[in-house]
Amino acid sequence: MLKRIISVILSAACVLSLASCGINESGRSTAEESSAEIPETESVTRLINEETAESETETAEAEKIYLDASEEDFDDLFDFYGNLLVVHFLRKGFSDESASLSYIMPAVKEYIYMLYGDKEVNIEEYDYPAPRFHGLITRDIDYSYQDDETIKENRKVVDPLFRFKDWPENNDYSQGDKWYHAWFYSVDAETVEWMVTELFGGTPDREDLISDADTGISCYYCDGRYYFQDPGGYGGEGHAFKTVEKKQEPDGRYIVDFKVRWASETTWNRKTVRTVVGLVEKGGEKNWKIFSIDWDIMKLLFEEE
Repeated sequence: MLKRIISVILSAACVLSLASCGINESGRSTAEESSAEIPETESVTRLINEETAESETETAEAEKIYLDASEEDFDDLFDFYGNLLVVHFLRKGFSDESASLSYIMPAVKEYIYMLYGDKEVNIEEYDYPAPRFHGLITRDIDYSYQDDETIKENRKVVDPLFRFKDWPENNDYSQGDKWYHAWFYSVDAETVEWMVTELFGGTPDREDLISDADTGISCYYCDGRYYFQDPGGYGGEGHAFKTVEKKQEPDGRYIVDFKVRWASETTWNRKTVRTVVGLVEKGGEKNWKIFSIDWDIMKLLFEEE
């Protein structure tokens, strides 16, 4: 676009230069012969302005890399945030510039469940569902009727490297110092690492073993899958959300200010939460990329301001 503008200016300058050379062989001035071909100053200026405006418009359009979101898309975003509040994931807020992989991994697992669901398999007749299933493969294992050797063999399926050493307590299946009940998940590595990179702005690290002291979740990578141990038992009441202000940036990202309340209450928390998000598409499905959330869940839900 800049080349076209420069070309117009150079063409006009060239014609003006020729016109100033004086009289040609016919006795007519070159200015007279060329007058019909010389663009007026106003025309040149207008053309330059039009070219510049067109260039700026194209640049602005090129910078918009995130999609426009519908109300249904925002409902999906708040559904995810509602899940995070219940299980206290990302409890100190989130920034894609500083959050560690171990901090965001529980939220990644939750987002995978929300987008793709889960399938439970029978541990004694172990077999993965279809290879392209991107959701959680779940196993709820009751060890109370198994001998030690059977427990060891079955555990290879849910914990192939035997790294989940701290088995979560479940009083229904505990005997002495042994725990006989636990929730386990596995997810294919492609899904986990795409979500970490593209939706949370993180950097996958297969050597970074996750152990979250507050949630009890552990995670590691092995042979193309990520394995999770989750004690579960979060539960809790749901939440309602109300948008206070919503602004879309030139690149398509949204800055959303919202309030939260317990679903059974009628009073909104006085604190306004700000989140920055962008809507992306992969394989025909729309997903939210999260740049930041400015909440502190414990203060947001349980402390007076």
